[in-house]
Amino acid sequence: MKQGEDNYFVMADNTGPKLSAPMASVFSPGDILDNRYEITRQLGKGTAGLVYEAKDRLAGGRRLALKVFHRKLAASTVARSRIAREVLLGISIEHPSLVRIYDLVITDHVLGYTMELVEGTPLSDLNPQCLSFNEIASILSHVGQGLAALHKHGIVHRDLKPANIIIRDDGMATIIDLGLARGESLATSEPPIAKGTSTTDQVMSQSRCTSLGEVLGTPAYMAPEYIAQGQCDRRSDIYALGAIAYELLTGEWPHKTDEIGHLFLAKVEKDPPPPAKIRPSIPEALSNLVMRALHRDPTRRLPSAEAFVGGLLYYITNERDSSARQAAEMHRSAQAGMSLIADTAAYRGARLKAVLIRALVVAFLVLSAQYLSQNLPSRMASSLQILSQGEGVIEPKPAAPTKLTQRRKSKPIAGTKNFVAKRPKVHAP
Repeated sequence: MKQGEDNYFVMADNTGPKLSAPMASVFSPGDILDNRYEITRQLGKGTAGLVYEAKDRLAGGRRLALKVFHRKLAASTVARSRIAREVLLGISIEHPSLVRIYDLVITDHVLGYTMELVEGTPLSDLNPQCLSFNEIASILSHVGQGLAALHKHGIVHRDLKPANIIIRDDGMATIIDLGLARGESLATSEPPIAKGTSTTDQVMSQSRCTSLGEVLGTPAYMAPEYIAQGQCDRRSDIYALGAIAYELLTGEWPHKTDEIGHLFLAKVEKDPPPPAKIRPSIPEALSNLVMRALHRDPTRRLPSAEAFVGGLLYYITNERDSSARQAAEMHRSAQAGMSLIADTAAYRGARLKAVLIRALVVAFLVLSAQYLSQNLPSRMASSLQILSQGEGVIEPKPAAPTKLTQRRKSKPIAGTKNFVAKRPKVHAP
């Protein structure tokens, strides 16, 4: 490629159509870069450059993402050397929460690199209100682990924001763009933003942003020391992570303002309200952790991404244990309730049975009493009338004498007469 008119690029070879386009759309679908990468479509644009989807002809048409830096960066010998060094360092870093860097792309007027094409949903497109606190903590934990891997290799991201984080289909959060990443030894060479006649003009002139919308996007996650003194190290990434956490928990930026100057001033001079004050349902542990990450003084801020992740994991573990305890308590309460219901049902059944028996007995007695009261008097009266009139009384007939009785009457029993005669007389005194 060769440089054409200002802010334009023109293809130098015959591998694709000649381009005469502004910097915002350097390549079009079908263009070939470095005789290897075929442009498929533009994926997005950011503070440092443009990102395309492309096919690697030398790798069987493998789909990948191609990051092309802006012309001012590509034209700077110092910037080209620094970016090339950081990209080569990034190639050696492998972590599930970091996009995989494949290769450095550098020509006379083009500077960029290829990386893994991560498919999923940008964090900036998610509705925070649809996420539970545990889901938010899990996403932030993944991002924090990715930052820790970068910091371990001496790299500061400097442009961490929701648009640079992709939520994969499996729920893993991945940082997809190194953006303005640079080695920590070079991370304090920027001039301060908040000094000068016009804060917005300085931001625009330093190519940190390309439109007013992007000015309000990236500065929302900038650390106060980067704005006031131009200093940027791993603690600045911690601040950006805290700002992302604040936005996910509350649905708002830490400092609510539409004016870039007021935003920078508020970051340097004021602390944002705690997340739990904006949304009382936010757990106090998460709210305090976010406020420690957003401390204006970098020396009092959380010292590392590992510390931030540790706080998140502590919260997740406690929540899991608390949920388990609550589930066990609910299970015990349910069992006790079922037992009480069963006992109550048995008691009520036995009581109902006794009541029914008593009711049947009472009913029987009542019916019997009614029956007797209705029939007994008439029958008794009838019987008394019959007895008084002598009607219907049958006198018993004397029994007919039998042979035995006749014999006994005709003949005395032997010995009876003699026994009576011989019996001595007894005289009274």
